[in-house]
Amino acid sequence: MSTSTHTSNTTSTTGGQDKLAALHEQISDGVAALVESQGWRAMLDTAAKCHIYSLGNLLLIGGQAPHATRVAGFRSWQSLGRQVRKGERGIAILAPCTYRPKAAERPEAGRIGRAGAGHLWRGSGARRRR
Repeated sequence: MSTSTHTSNTTSTTGGQDKLAALHEQISDGVAALVESQGWRAMLDTAAKCHIYSLGNLLLIGGQAPHATRVAGFRSWQSLGRQVRKGERGIAILAPCTYRPKAAERPEAGRIGRAGAGHLWRGSGARRRR
């Protein structure tokens, strides 16, 4: 898998839909918090540390791990010579998912995209491999 986030294929189930709804709710709460001057400053601090993520994912990262300085996907940490500790909890984000629909539902492009739940890990949760 070439992406740096682990995505769940269960987004079509009720549990997957609940996870996505919770993430969207968390983004809405984060946008509402931006109205406060402190909330805006906190989002800018998160954006300075995690500049490659979308606004929605920045709000999710800041809400779940406000003191995180470096975040990356599981495979990204491995490519940097680090291993995520067993039992470490990931930061849930929205990640793009593509899938190949059945032949009867297939559009001309062949693939359909949607959002699914993915996870990132903080640098403090990844240790050097020995």
